[in-house]
Amino acid sequence: MKLTGKCEYDFNEWIIDNCDVKFLEKFYYLPLGMRFGVYVDFFDSVGLNILLTVEFDWGYVITEHKYQEIEEVKKWYDTRDEARTESLKKAIEIYNKK
Repeated sequence: MKLTGKCEYDFNEWIIDNCDVKFLEKFYYLPLGMRFGVYVDFFDSVGLNILLTVEFDWGYVITEHKYQEIEEVKKWYDTRDEARTESLKKAIEIYNKK
């Protein structure tokens, strides 16, 4: 999973400001599970909050305000990895439309 468009550019700038260039060079070689926390921190910093949730399956919700009432999960996935991937796709889509 790689970021695209304005989201990719802004994320790379954010990484350089908050970590360093050497981290960015190695970042995309990390497994998604390790990158996900960094993506969540970035999206938190720009007001998109990703929440993964599990009941019997995995789902996600993205809110644009920290205290926004959480809406019902619209789709469930069999694995955490699928939910992570889909939540990132949706967050990227929302970010690039701003």
